Amino acid sequence: MRVGLNGKLFGYLKFRTMRVEATELSTGPVFQLDSDPRITRLGVFLRRTSIDELPALFNVISGDMSIVGPRAALPLEVEHYSEKQRKRLELKPGLTGYWQVFGREKEKFTFDEMIAMDLEYLDKHSLLLDLKILACTVVMALRSRSAY
Repeated sequence: MRVGLNGKLFGYLKFRTMRVEATELSTGPVFQLDSDPRITRLGVFLRRTSIDELPALFNVISGDMSIVGPRAALPLEVEHYSEKQRKRLELKPGLTGYWQVFGREKEKFTFDEMIAMDLEYLDKHSLLLDLKILACTVVMALRSRSAY
């Protein structure tokens, strides 16, 4: 389950890339390791090629998501949002987004940094910015540059 536009819950479709017990290994909403023990061998390939995100196109078709937008949040994350952080729910979540593209030069993010970049996108969003994000996403996927 993910939280979408205006706090609406929806079922997020994605290929499983992590072990079933992965949530037991998590240390918070943002858990990143150079060699994440939660990811399966097949999951490494699916993530590197961005194939794991393809099922979410059905979320776009159903209207729960857009192609470009803030990261789809987990309900547990939203429970801890400040009033300012809740603003990111004013746009539909996207398959790709601002921090996924323009934050790639940074190897690891804190939860607050990801939210700040989503809020920055909220302030800046436009058709031109979305097209730029989409073009960068395609280039990164073709280069098989893995995302967190």
